[in-house]
Amino acid sequence: MGMGNKKERILISGGLGRLGIHFVRRLNFLGEVTVIDNLKNSNIQIAAEMEKIGVNILLEDVRRRKKACKDFDIVFHLAAHIDTNNSNSDPISDASNNILGTIALIKNYPTRKFIYFSSDAVYGQVKYAKEDSRPDPIIPYGFSKLGGEVYVRMLCKNYLILRIAENINLVDNLVEDVMSLVERDIKGTINIGNSNKIDCSKLKDLLIHARKIY
Repeated sequence: MGMGNKKERILISGGLGRLGIHFVRRLNFLGEVTVIDNLKNSNIQIAAEMEKIGVNILLEDVRRRKKACKDFDIVFHLAAHIDTNNSNSDPISDASNNILGTIALIKNYPTRKFIYFSSDAVYGQVKYAKEDSRPDPIIPYGFSKLGGEVYVRMLCKNYLILRIAENINLVDNLVEDVMSLVERDIKGTINIGNSNKIDCSKLKDLLIHARKIY
């Protein structure tokens, strides 16, 4: 991610959520970080804590840009409607947040590289799926995350799609694995996390290769 002496301009959507704050703290040492978050999965106290460490905070919905922003070097898109339990009863929220929100973020915040946090829900009930396995989502949440992937591929020249295990609990490991991929400018689609549903051998091979190089 380095750009010489120039600090990278980093945007993190959903950066005040449970997972997002870990990326904010990690990335805040590497560049000028801006977070855009509607506080649906967070609160104003966390926003204040992030401001104290120098993070720029935009308290707004990614679908409704309120102020002009400069271009960013890299965007981490974590913001999503993540209530899988209510996915069937509220599919409109899933589609609006996860598909329209992704399109709006790409269009409103130009970037050199786009990192999209997808989900293993895109595979549905597929057993131990690889990245080239046929997606077969069974709930609206899975369809909406897969729809977001489609638009990322269509609209972004330089992107990384991460299909995250929904039961992810080793957050520190996840952050470091993602950063290893980003810093080496890995592109494409990668399964990541601890899950019985997805095959993460591609990720393991990339990390082993990285250790050999560095």
